[in-house]
Amino acid sequence: MAQWQKIKIQRENDEIVDAQAPLIISASRSTDILNDYVAEVLEERVPPLDDRILTFKNLVDSLGKGRVVWRFDPLILTDKITVDDLLRKVENIGYQLFGYTEKLVFSFADIALYKKVKSNLEKNNINYSEWTENQMIDFAKRLSELNKKLNFQLATCGEKIDISQFGIQHNKCVDDDLMIRFAKNDIVLMDYLGVEIVNSLFDGEKIIKKKDNYDKYFFLQSKNKFYICTVS
Repeated sequence: MAQWQKIKIQRENDEIVDAQAPLIISASRSTDILNDYVAEVLEERVPPLDDRILTFKNLVDSLGKGRVVWRFDPLILTDKITVDDLLRKVENIGYQLFGYTEKLVFSFADIALYKKVKSNLEKNNINYSEWTENQMIDFAKRLSELNKKLNFQLATCGEKIDISQFGIQHNKCVDDDLMIRFAKNDIVLMDYLGVEIVNSLFDGEKIIKKKDNYDKYFFLQSKNKFYICTVS
């Protein structure tokens, strides 16, 4: 069962109210992000892949299925990592997580947006390449075919491209669906999310969403640089 903690939140009318929120395990590349760049030695400081998969499974055993989401983030292309390679890596991890998670979230590496990442890759003589739109579409189409065996929910993180034709949705940083599923009895939280749950004698439970919690994409200009941002 998930652990909860008392917090203070500010409502849209500026009123400060008490609420409870799930205790989130601190996100780090050694726990919540399950990439496989072991052979390419792109992430030397993370634990071995088998250990990370075991940690993921232990979290699921502790918190419950559905509460732990798999992230393969980011997907990077180099002269040694092709789209074929990435699909094989996803398939390998996916089979090991089968039955432990319901959702896979991924993103395409935008190296140009991250100056430090770009510098580190170049310093280590890693010949990366930026994703083209055609490559993203090709990956999405083939991932969708692969997913027929795994049956994960598929979503992108912070991506502007629309690949919903392959059953891949934009993810939510504030996932109201997940919160409704596991915390629908928290009236304050549901109010904050703009969710009303109505019980009818004839229709049963009905969920009414009054707010759009999907991520919105915009460009933020700062010191002559542009950043793709998401807000909820």
